[in-house]
Amino acid sequence: KKNKKKMSNNNIPTNNRVDWYFRLEELDNSPSRKDGLQLNEENFCRKELCIFLRTIGINLKLPQLTIATSTVFLHRFYTRHSFLTPNLPPREVGLACLFLACKVEETVLRLKDILKEYHNLMIKMKI
Repeated sequence: KKNKKKMSNNNIPTNNRVDWYFRLEELDNSPSRKDGLQLNEENFCRKELCIFLRTIGINLKLPQLTIATSTVFLHRFYTRHSFLTPNLPPREVGLACLFLACKVEETVLRLKDILKEYHNLMIKMKI
């Protein structure tokens, strides 16, 4: 017999529901907010990172689904981690989300290509 996971009424494994769904309190009290970032500042960071991912994705001619998946990964990451964590630079986290999204959505793209486009974008932005 195969070991089956217990499923809820909506076909979601019950032991993983805690990890997937967020309560409103969790969203209102994100780690960034606990570290002193105001709501409008956190929203600005999220928006800028989504624009950053979209720009790189469009420049690399990635499918919209891959770009959207990377933004979902990014938002989910920052519900558990703070924007102010010193060893997690937001742009690098965004690049990791984009790379992971390419793998999940089976979009063939090397990490080298993502990093090259990131470098080109930083030169254009003069950062």
